[in-house]
Amino acid sequence: MLVVSDTSPLNYLILIKSVDVLPSLYGRVAAPRMVLRELLDPEAPPPVRDWAARPPSWLVGLIDLASALTSLRTSTTFHAPNALFDQLLRNFANPKGPA
Repeated sequence: MLVVSDTSPLNYLILIKSVDVLPSLYGRVAAPRMVLRELLDPEAPPPVRDWAARPPSWLVGLIDLASALTSLRTSTTFHAPNALFDQLLRNFANPKGPA
């Protein structure tokens, strides 16, 4: 299964030294590039920055949001109407909103 993580879960799991639970629960974990940038931010706690500077092998490709949505759309373990993902991708491509 593929799970896409936001900054907060990674940040807090790193701080409580439990981030390694993610691959045992989900196998593959992906993160948008913006998440890594936030984890590497100079204001982030040192353990978080250190972890993000050398991410583990189970953190598969740092992806952009459109790639994450496409991955979820084609996942066999996540079920949602294709129309939902189509709309999310359209909104991502046009952040000003629907035409």
